[in-house]
Amino acid sequence: NGTLELILVGVAGRMSLRAVTADSVGGFSAAVEIPADLEMGSYRLVAVAADGDEVATLNVELVAPAEQPIVAEAEREEPVATAEPLSLNRATSPWVTGGAAAGILIALVTGGLLIRQPRAAA
Repeated sequence: NGTLELILVGVAGRMSLRAVTADSVGGFSAAVEIPADLEMGSYRLVAVAADGDEVATLNVELVAPAEQPIVAEAEREEPVATAEPLSLNRATSPWVTGGAAAGILIALVTGGLLIRQPRAAA
């Protein structure tokens, strides 16, 4: 629920693009106008909080306009950044799990044998 300043950083310096207001989880949606006289190349888009901290960055590449029509905002199917945890698929193979468990067991037994004190001869 804070205000962020969007700044474009490049070789020529920093350029303030606009201020945006983030929602309760830090997300926002904004369109920015890039000056026509800006050189093509690599830039960094930085979101700066009111206290001056950089809270997000994004590397961007400014390229010549394409000859294709611009897709309307409602037609895009881009993911939106949220604070929700990602659902990642994990390996569930019993061979992988069994192999890892066997490797750990072998390492423990080998370590125990190596650090065991030899018995004194009578």
